[in-house]
Amino acid sequence: MKNPANFGRKGWELTLYCFVTYFFGFAACGTMNMLAVQLNAELGWSLTALYSFQMIGGIICVIAYYVLGTLYNKGRIDIRKGIMICGVVSAALIALWSFCGNMGVTIFVAVASITYLFVQTWGRFFNDSHVANWFPTKKGAVMGWTTIGLPVGSSMGVQIYLKMYAATGDYRACYIMFCAIFVVLMLWGYVRFRPFPEELGCFPDNDRNMTKEKAAEILEEGKRNAAISPWTPTRILRTWQVWALGIGLGFVEFYACIINQMMPNLLSLGYHEGQAANMMMIGTFCAAVCSVLWGILDLKIGPRKVVLCVFTVAIIGSIMRFTGTSAGIWVSIVCLGAVLGGGPNIMISIISSLWGRYDFKNVFGTIISINTVFAAFGVVIHSAAAEAAGYGIAYLIQGAGCLIGIIILGFIIKDDFPKRCEERFGALSA
Repeated sequence: MKNPANFGRKGWELTLYCFVTYFFGFAACGTMNMLAVQLNAELGWSLTALYSFQMIGGIICVIAYYVLGTLYNKGRIDIRKGIMICGVVSAALIALWSFCGNMGVTIFVAVASITYLFVQTWGRFFNDSHVANWFPTKKGAVMGWTTIGLPVGSSMGVQIYLKMYAATGDYRACYIMFCAIFVVLMLWGYVRFRPFPEELGCFPDNDRNMTKEKAAEILEEGKRNAAISPWTPTRILRTWQVWALGIGLGFVEFYACIINQMMPNLLSLGYHEGQAANMMMIGTFCAAVCSVLWGILDLKIGPRKVVLCVFTVAIIGSIMRFTGTSAGIWVSIVCLGAVLGGGPNIMISIISSLWGRYDFKNVFGTIISINTVFAAFGVVIHSAAAEAAGYGIAYLIQGAGCLIGIIILGFIIKDDFPKRCEERFGALSA
């Protein structure tokens, strides 16, 4: 088993950078949990409309990721430019949240949705692509550390908002602070890193069993092969296994979106707000711990087996929540934390494992687009099911989705399908 912590000094810096970007990006968006309540009380704005920004932003992401994936494949945009654009736009948009009271609810929801789009794209598209390039065989372990920032940031955003509001008496200071942080993060990512470690004299996976010259030679050969890759956009869209993989992985997001309804779920069970908030924090702690543990397990047994384990945990959590017992509720919270900790890591690791370091970018945009559809509509389906039949049934529906994910990724998708498809592409071209 590879050393799960041997990332190298520069590799650990990249890991820290991705973690911090995830943390502050999702903390900024997570402040909506408190800002929406305040705007509802002061201006009478609809909470439903305000909370819809993540769904709207997620739907836009579906289109954006596909377009970005195509541009990324063709070399028209690279990771550094992407980080710069996302950083500048995210900083400008989050600063506009300071003036939300003057916009009107429709304009503000639009601004918040686009903010979510750029924050998500920064972390999930460009930073995750960075990790895949730098750590072709250790990406699961690295993602285990970086994606801790996602659940922890989402949870801590509320605390940051409350402390800033208590200190200044105004919500504007909070968003000016986030604006400044985004600018610093953009400069850090743009100046300190390059798309491939060899471009900074480092080694992929921090594997020092070769010279820097040999590593650079292998990189150039890999880039040349990627330029003539058989995985063209048309072939990707016509390959049913790609769609099946995207759908199967999408059920992880489908289940993980339950976190967006955790507070009303717990309140419906009779817990008061303080208890519910503490229970959410425990779930977040489980997510942070499990994120690292899933990453280590990825190195040992491979990402496809890990995703089957994650789905199994999700199904157990669904059944336990359906029981409605106190013990069942606590087990479901731990299980949800485990899924949140593993979900963001899995897609990058599986794609990289199936297609390799250089063809990764050819299929990434398509699969993440399919994946994001489930994240966008999972919230809506969960809310509708909970309203119609209760949260116990809503959990069972999303647990059933995970069972479909097990069938797709455990029995339908085979590890050698990219190679078999390439052989078929070659036969058709001959």
